[in-house]
Amino acid sequence: MLEPVTSSVMNIIRGNSQKTKLILLQTADDATCSLSSLEWGLVADIILEAEALRCFGEARYGLSGMVKSLSPKKYRCRLSFLRATEENRAKMALARKSTLLRLYSDPICNNQQKNYFYQGRNSKCSASRQTSFLSQEAESIGLEEGYGSSSRLLWKTVTSLLPSWVQPVPDDWETIEEDFYMVACSYVSRLSAYLSLAPVAKHDDDTIWLTLLRGDIPRIFIPYILIAMRNGKHVNLSAIDTIPILAFRLEPLDSGCDFTVDGDFLKGGILQGEILPFTLNIMSR
Repeated sequence: MLEPVTSSVMNIIRGNSQKTKLILLQTADDATCSLSSLEWGLVADIILEAEALRCFGEARYGLSGMVKSLSPKKYRCRLSFLRATEENRAKMALARKSTLLRLYSDPICNNQQKNYFYQGRNSKCSASRQTSFLSQEAESIGLEEGYGSSSRLLWKTVTSLLPSWVQPVPDDWETIEEDFYMVACSYVSRLSAYLSLAPVAKHDDDTIWLTLLRGDIPRIFIPYILIAMRNGKHVNLSAIDTIPILAFRLEPLDSGCDFTVDGDFLKGGILQGEILPFTLNIMSR
């Protein structure tokens, strides 16, 4: 595996690009978008603990994982999700069309409402601080600029699959309430040299790969599972559930557990997410 900087430079020189999807993540009072992953529980604890070990480079994740695996914590949550079946993908396609039709017909297109979009003063996009591609998408459906910066246009509009916070999840969603060592959502095949949560993931496969490590697993197996995650071999273990989904809602029932989004800290709390219909071009092999 090439050193990250060398690999990135080579990708730019070759000029190879591919499209990737972004994931909208909503909290009760904010929203962000994610390019690679969301973690809650053990892996999030490892990533956040590793920030104090930055002098060791990427090896800090291995050191932090070794320490955390010796005394992993369980966290209880209520997790709801929509599986990525063909039937549900068809529903998603229809929901996206409905959302676009609402954008076409909304008075904002006639300059009569400026509040259709969230103003998003506290919003952030971990994939890019200035996502000009969103402006291009806005132009492609006939929306004018001037209703906020390009980084907070379409990705904070009405969602296709997510219910509002005052509504329960739809009946076709599955719900689990129990203890977990880890809940993670990944949309790329490899997150770092030390972590491959979804080895079969592709950038544009319109799928969120949900990885669950339930709390009934004996602690003695946790170090072995983390080692298997390095090369994606954990997907063959009975202790791990890997589920392709289209949307989810996570409600922590224990305090003291925060999220990481693309490796960055996000305060713990109720959170839900879905795949955005927009794409981003990235340099990649």
